[in-house]
Amino acid sequence: MTDSRYLHPADQICTILKRIYDKDMTTLTGGNLSIRDDDGVVWVSPTNIDKSALTRNDIVKILPDGSIEGRHRPTSEYRIHWQILQRRKDLKAVLHAHPPALVAMSVQHEVPDTRMLAQSYHAVGIPGLSEYGMPGTLALVEHVVKTFDQGVTAAVLKNHGVFLGSGVDLFDAFRRFEQLDFHARIQLLSGILGPAKGLSVSQIEELYRKGPKLSGFFDRDVISSRELELRRELAWLVKRGYEKRLFNGSFGTISARVKEDEFLISPAGKDNAQLSEQDFVLMGGNTCEQGQEPDLFADLHRRIYERHPKIQSIIMAAPVYAAGYAVTEREYEVAVIPESYGVLRSCTRIPFDKLVKEPQTAADVTGEEDPFCILDNLGILVMGISPLMAFDKLEVAESTAMSIHMAYISGKEMKVMTDEMKKEQDQQE
Repeated sequence: MTDSRYLHPADQICTILKRIYDKDMTTLTGGNLSIRDDDGVVWVSPTNIDKSALTRNDIVKILPDGSIEGRHRPTSEYRIHWQILQRRKDLKAVLHAHPPALVAMSVQHEVPDTRMLAQSYHAVGIPGLSEYGMPGTLALVEHVVKTFDQGVTAAVLKNHGVFLGSGVDLFDAFRRFEQLDFHARIQLLSGILGPAKGLSVSQIEELYRKGPKLSGFFDRDVISSRELELRRELAWLVKRGYEKRLFNGSFGTISARVKEDEFLISPAGKDNAQLSEQDFVLMGGNTCEQGQEPDLFADLHRRIYERHPKIQSIIMAAPVYAAGYAVTEREYEVAVIPESYGVLRSCTRIPFDKLVKEPQTAADVTGEEDPFCILDNLGILVMGISPLMAFDKLEVAESTAMSIHMAYISGKEMKVMTDEMKKEQDQQE
């Protein structure tokens, strides 16, 4: 994991702008970033420079007196960055880009309904909506700053894009921005499945307030070769999941059983794009290794392992097509082709309140014969006899959901597998 405390502001801007560009959240010269250092200097990206190939010498400084230093002109939106960071002392970094899904919402003059997904509301709250202003004009500055003055940390600009601020750093800003982008795509794509369902703020707050309840911590001196191998495999699968957009930086959890009463799980609050072997947290029952913080859903994973001895790995994620079923009532059809039926078998739905208030319920209704379920207002959960087989189910769930979506938008009838087809496959297995 990169520790941003030891990364120069100019290097943070170069790193994050490349991630924005690589994730198709902006075009070659679009998007801009800023960060305020401890001396009050605001560092901003330059204008009309390839965002995928910036160097630290391309970054522009705005000194506390407002004077500008650098070999390039600052972004044409630098006044917005400057004003937000001057007026909102709780913010340290600002990100602006134009991901297609969020732009789609901006031309509809709407903001994402973040209460549809608990992780989105937790990351961003409810974004504000800014009036239109021509880019680079003082009118746009006024509109955006007025929106941020309302206390929001993100603003959708009508017919433009999104500004988002962070009180931590640009890495945090990017993770939250990425979650908002995932959310917008899920919200837009789910429209074809049926009416969306949301949560109350109190429901979301209860989930994050509860967190994983640990009974203690432990120290250890020895790490088994099996645990080392699992750490390596989990790190590799998280990277793969991130690259394939099954995970994003802030949401996506994987775990694996080390032995009967021990398992490894993703850490809390770390960037999935940067996880390494040492970041995974070892759990022993309801305790974890000293100095570590497990993922929010560690207790759910523990209960599933205790209930189902044959399950060796569990994954939770919110890939955009499959997650559409988590925010609507539409039933997920697993029997589309032999692969989807053979891998997923069935689909169980777990209501949000059940997951929060009665986590044992989730453990009771899942298992080797029911390895795939929809988690209302969160995403999906899959499990398998190994981390690789759990990951296969994640890929199949998203690929199948994408195929179903394409069938729906074609306007033609979708013909799923018949009972006879399923019976024939069951007999072969």
